[in-house]
Amino acid sequence: MDTQQVMEKQCDNAGQAPRRILFVCTGNTCRSPMAEALLKDRARPREVCSVGESTDVPPFEVSSAGLYASEGAPITPAAAEALAQAGVVATPQNNYPAHAAKNVSAELVAWADEIVGLTAAHAMELLMRFPQAATKIRTLPMDIADPYGGDAEVYRLCLTQLRYALELAYFTEGEA
Repeated sequence: MDTQQVMEKQCDNAGQAPRRILFVCTGNTCRSPMAEALLKDRARPREVCSVGESTDVPPFEVSSAGLYASEGAPITPAAAEALAQAGVVATPQNNYPAHAAKNVSAELVAWADEIVGLTAAHAMELLMRFPQAATKIRTLPMDIADPYGGDAEVYRLCLTQLRYALELAYFTEGEA
């Protein structure tokens, strides 16, 4: 599917409630906030949507949380820098530099249409903690390794893996 087709597919979402996606990792300071920022950036309405009836409703509402987050901790500087270097612009709707870590909660689980563990181990723990949400819990097409403590190159590699996995999961033909 080329970029034009993806944009048109996003525009076809007009009038529908956005899909609410919750990304979950360990500490909610690296992978899950990067996944949140990437998906918000990738899914934001583009000019092609203004050709027909315009909508301010993006196809996704996105949030992130951690299984063992230190509440209020910021996104790591290396994660924020990797996003900025990749061209992800901080906006009021995607203000990743102001991210504050939070723990996954029953309220977030109830809010989400889809809960994405960034590794199979995260998804398994989510299933154990929230068995009532089993039908909403999934993983990306690949486990995303934790870059925490790594250098800038490790964070760039993590971002590249996330971008690829998100593209496969949400923007290719045959997506759920």
